[in-house]
Amino acid sequence: MLKKGKSSTSGPSGIEIGIAALLSAVLGVVLGAAYLVNKPVKKVDAIPKDASEATYYLEGKRDANKTTAALEKRKRFAAGESVTVGEGEINVIFGGTQKSTPKAPPAKGAPPAPSAP
Repeated sequence: MLKKGKSSTSGPSGIEIGIAALLSAVLGVVLGAAYLVNKPVKKVDAIPKDASEATYYLEGKRDANKTTAALEKRKRFAAGESVTVGEGEINVIFGGTQKSTPKAPPAKGAPPAPSAP
């Protein structure tokens, strides 16, 4: 008589279960990321009262007048001191430079803007 092997009666091994769980987690992350990338986002100043199931983006506060103070606090923090910062200062420190809004083209018939020497 032929003897049956252990695997035919005992089911999957722990390694097989671990690999299946890892592959399932990776697939879930990939599908979730694809869903979020394709979901439309609306940029608003405040969330509307009749908020639907849309996704809204609220841009953080940014106080460009406090740039030097925020950078000074960053240097003090790097030196090991304790500092207190607000939302606007954090956005200035980690936000990089703010893009300037593009200028609208001059209207037809309007005199050209003077150029700086």
